[in-house]
Amino acid sequence: MLTMLEEEELRGVPLLIFANKQDMRTALPVAEVSERLGLTSLKDRQWSILGSSAVKGEGIEDGMNW
Repeated sequence: MLTMLEEEELRGVPLLIFANKQDMRTALPVAEVSERLGLTSLKDRQWSILGSSAVKGEGIEDGMNW
């Protein structure tokens, strides 16, 4: 994913990640998803990661508002 973000067309574009399926007890915590994706190394763009559950409709509106 980080390689894709280096593309010229995507430079400076904000990044939103939905950590979906947070309603499942086996879901990774949002912080761990962020760590595994290496999001903290992104210093040249605005980014956010939000826990969500598409089935329950949780987190989706927050993401759209972001």
